[in-house]
Amino acid sequence: QQALAQAYLELYLMDRKPDELAPTQARFNAILAQSQQEEPGLNRRIAWWWCDALFMAPPAWARLYAATGDMKYIAYLDEQWAKTSKELYDTQAHLYARDASFIDKRQKNGQKVFWSRGEGWVMAGLARTLEYLPKDDPARAMYVTQLQQMSAAVAKLQGSDGLWRAGMLDPADYSQPEISGSALMTFGMAWGINNGILDRKEFTPVVTRAWD
Repeated sequence: QQALAQAYLELYLMDRKPDELAPTQARFNAILAQSQQEEPGLNRRIAWWWCDALFMAPPAWARLYAATGDMKYIAYLDEQWAKTSKELYDTQAHLYARDASFIDKRQKNGQKVFWSRGEGWVMAGLARTLEYLPKDDPARAMYVTQLQQMSAAVAKLQGSDGLWRAGMLDPADYSQPEISGSALMTFGMAWGINNGILDRKEFTPVVTRAWD
């Protein structure tokens, strides 16, 4: 539902028709109300418990802020992203585990399991979230840093054909490139270049090889 809301919010930001905003805002307000009613300290699964969710939900919350000017949507976005990042972001590899069940899994070569599609979802999610995130949001630097770190990490793992394999750290075990993950990572890096977050000289060759 939150991923689909991105389309309706894009439409609203173009023509400002209230019927394109009201259902989405009502649904997201209900999510906020529910999160505020939960008792602190309870061991519940985090809302965005798998890395793909960072593409599905955060860009919608950022667009809802842009449509309404209400910072409560950004506060929720920042809080939930921080929780997911704390649980799934590997600060050494600068890549995301698919979900908590993957943290201790290993590839055939003994390396950690990081799936290209998941990394792509996150990098594209970072780009689409930053697009509408307030410039003065205290958490903005975190999103920028993650896009920079992830871009540097995946650039080093790019295959000779310009694409990435499903298992990022064990490409020898995957004979075919993984196209959707490659496309999403390419988008994230291209957006970063065009918006001054990534060094153009360093990352343009990476994006060009992938595009070709």
